[in-house]
Amino acid sequence: MDPHQRALVKAAPRLGVTATVEPDLEEHPFVPAPADVVTYRRNDASARVIHGRIFAQLSPETDALCADKARAKRFLEALGLPTPADLLVPRDTPHKSCAAMVEPFLHDALARAFVVKPLDGTNGEGVYMDLTSSAQVMRRVVGLLERGEDVLIEEQAPGQDLRVQVIGKQLVAACIREPACVIGDGTSTIAELAVEKDLRVQQNNPQNRLLLDEESLRLLADQDLEPTSILARDQKIFVKRVANIGQGGLPVDVTDALHPEYHAWCATIAEALGLDIFALDLIADNAHDPPMKTNAVILEINAQPQWLHHTFSEVRTHDIPALLFDALLGAPA
Repeated sequence: MDPHQRALVKAAPRLGVTATVEPDLEEHPFVPAPADVVTYRRNDASARVIHGRIFAQLSPETDALCADKARAKRFLEALGLPTPADLLVPRDTPHKSCAAMVEPFLHDALARAFVVKPLDGTNGEGVYMDLTSSAQVMRRVVGLLERGEDVLIEEQAPGQDLRVQVIGKQLVAACIREPACVIGDGTSTIAELAVEKDLRVQQNNPQNRLLLDEESLRLLADQDLEPTSILARDQKIFVKRVANIGQGGLPVDVTDALHPEYHAWCATIAEALGLDIFALDLIADNAHDPPMKTNAVILEINAQPQWLHHTFSEVRTHDIPALLFDALLGAPA
């Protein structure tokens, strides 16, 4: 059972909700089998939830739109909302044609760095950041094309990684996501600290992992470090570039200080999508200030949002199961 679903089932009794686990769906238009399905009931209302993150009002069409990062950005731009400039490289693009397609985009861009990622990727997998030369960009593009991926190149916007959660068409939680880090104790190697941190990360969500991969090794090398290096006590270093909770990142809640304009953005998107529950990934210099003033941009719409991190975020946590049940089943009698 998905950890999000497990959290809902665990919370159901204290919230006056009955949870009935159903047999796996044999077919579903956009969920691969097996899919854990639970029907929740309170008073006279019921709601069927898949994986704890997929709700009945999400249509296959909306899910497909949000999964396609390029289409989603065009949708956002049509609403007058800012997104970073991008270039789509289809998976069937011949490698010898890539440079002719990519070089003009890189030349005309105002960004100092670029991001390369799969068009429909999740959890930060296959995302490469801080690419500052055309050679670096082309290497990552070709690598993803060889994996059979459609590739999106984006201008890398400066600022913090901001995640906001919408439930009932209202922004209910927001956090800054910091990339995974380790803190030295004066005796342990970076590899040993990463193993310890990985265990703590899994306690919050078994699906989350902190593993030192190729990008981690490159980031360590940029800091004149390697996995066998021993950090001084309280020395903090980052071991990931991507600020993703699934890769060991840290969520720091900023809901109470978030500028009201972000709430308006979420309401606009909810109305246009006809979607009650989703999340946004953004980049913002300062989430406390007006987004247009700080050149904030929206990266993605998450129609199947992971929300568990809001239940263990630093500064403040949120009772997301209670908010979801109120939105799905109405307030308790």
